Amino acid sequence: MRYLLYITLLIFSLSCVGTTIKPVPIANKLKITDQIELIFLTYNKEFNLYSDPRLINNEVTSKIEGYYDDEQYTGIDSIDIKISDNKHYVKMDAIIKGYVEISDNEKMLHENYQCVIIDIKNSKVVWSGVEMCDGEWKDNQWISHGKVEFDGK
Repeated sequence: MRYLLYITLLIFSLSCVGTTIKPVPIANKLKITDQIELIFLTYNKEFNLYSDPRLINNEVTSKIEGYYDDEQYTGIDSIDIKISDNKHYVKMDAIIKGYVEISDNEKMLHENYQCVIIDIKNSKVVWSGVEMCDGEWKDNQWISHGKVEFDGK
């Protein structure tokens, strides 16, 4: 009986050795630092936008927590994604885009544009807005129309 158990465990362990984990396909990635990347798992060709963002920090992949979810889109141009000077935050568009059915034969494209600021270290949304999406980083402050909209002290 003992030998049967050993043989069963040996066969099981050998069958597990041949098992491989397939890597998740990445639609696009942006390098933030040597250890950190912002990746997107999905690309919508019709909208020319990316979704399903993840942060990779030292080879650990994290979903972004908070307001931003996988159903929202962003572009990857420098207008859509801006990384703070100190590499602690990223400003990213958070676009809700899709078709709304008006009737059985008619649908209309709906778009809702917002933006979010993500704390890179914690992989978490720390700010969101609509009117203040145009702007620039000054160290860890998001400046829009000459006003500090976010201060990441």
